[in-house]
Amino acid sequence: MEMWNLLILLACGGPTVNPADPQRLREALGLGVIPRAPLAPIEGAATVVDGVRVIPVSLQLYPGLRVSAALWLPPGDGPFDAALVAHGHFGEGKTAGESQAPAFALARAGYAALAVDTLGVEEGDLPGRRIHFEGGAHNRALLVAAGSSAMATQIEGLQAGVQYLQGRGDIDQIVVIGASGGAVQAHYLSVLDQSIVGAVLAAYVPTPREARAGGCACDAVPGWPGPDPSLTAALAQPSLWLTELDQPAPKGLPRRAEHEVSVGPHSYTEPMIAETLAFLGELLDGEGSADLGQLPNLPAEALRSSDVGPASLSDVLNPPHPPRWRPDPDLDTPTTATCDGVGPVVIAAGARADELQALVQAGLKVCALTVTFDEVDQEAGLITQRPYVDRFAGALLSAARRERAEALYVTRAWGVAAEGAGLPYVLREPLTRPQDVDTAQDPPWVHAPGWWWPTPTYPGAILTGDDPAALAAALAAALAGRRTGQL
Repeated sequence: MEMWNLLILLACGGPTVNPADPQRLREALGLGVIPRAPLAPIEGAATVVDGVRVIPVSLQLYPGLRVSAALWLPPGDGPFDAALVAHGHFGEGKTAGESQAPAFALARAGYAALAVDTLGVEEGDLPGRRIHFEGGAHNRALLVAAGSSAMATQIEGLQAGVQYLQGRGDIDQIVVIGASGGAVQAHYLSVLDQSIVGAVLAAYVPTPREARAGGCACDAVPGWPGPDPSLTAALAQPSLWLTELDQPAPKGLPRRAEHEVSVGPHSYTEPMIAETLAFLGELLDGEGSADLGQLPNLPAEALRSSDVGPASLSDVLNPPHPPRWRPDPDLDTPTTATCDGVGPVVIAAGARADELQALVQAGLKVCALTVTFDEVDQEAGLITQRPYVDRFAGALLSAARRERAEALYVTRAWGVAAEGAGLPYVLREPLTRPQDVDTAQDPPWVHAPGWWWPTPTYPGAILTGDDPAALAAALAAALAGRRTGQL
């Protein structure tokens, strides 16, 4: 009897887990930090495939910043139950096979389907909007600096999709589906929006995502490091969890959840689509199946929306209550310094060879600092809310102590680290707006919490400017004047 009870317990997902408070998730993600704009939907010309109408859609998410979507409509006038399709990080958005295949299958079964692009993909693939993988590192850090997150923008894009479907007049109930990172979005949206009546999470991954767990750092939740069964348990609507791995159900699986293993590639596979249709047929009193046959895959041009808007994330971010960075220099940061010249010692960071030479010619001993940047550590800092700039502030401070330096010579992003180090410095090319940041040369740790709002100043600087010779001379003069108390 004891063994039987254990088997029942295992089949139900283990001991009961108290669900997380959705408000905690909302606050951790930083939803609402960027003001939403009127939706102002724009629909393009439809492509008809086997009676299914596929319509490009443009939705305004933030002022001047639009996301693209595509709507699959079955034959007839409706009303239709609808599925919101959240895409993962497969390199594409609405045109990915993981979006189009389930959308076409759903339309064949009599459902509408709306696939919504996340920021920075397809026609929205612009530098100021990227949030995925290495190319999105700056924008992920900028969003966290404002008190928001990359995941918040993905959820708000899906919320725009819900708003669009609800406003059409031919849509009844709405579910959300997605694979991989799309499953993460589907999970969070369902926790946050009770108008969603069900969810399908295909090829799901542990949530919240960890910095070192692989995948896209855009799935992370600031202040919520690592998988948490209470977040799994917070999904109250009926849900279907589909895994491509031979693994048990996740801890915290709620009572109204079904868990199925469908071994195969990490994708939204046809067996998973068939499971989805069966689940939705039961949930929504629909067909429950469809003749999958050969699922079409339209070219990107057929799904391309007509307008993505002119704005970048840096243009729409103006948080009313941004977090504030309180420097806590990490003095254990490994550093190396190469020194040259004779005179008062100065630590240089980010300086070119001509600048180092100008410092030597000004009568200073200059020690050029080298610190290793680790992309995963940067992302971990966003999750744990330990700003990675503290590592570089600590590098400046510890190198100055080791070399007995009296001041710093820094450039661009290093001005932020110099402020955190608390030493006198001169600064070439101060950055005063996020739009000034050059993602090709400036590191993402420049986006310290709250740094850009209001416009940053550099009170610890002896002088700021663009002329290395003038900066070197000013620094040398200031150090020479120490005895008279001028520094």
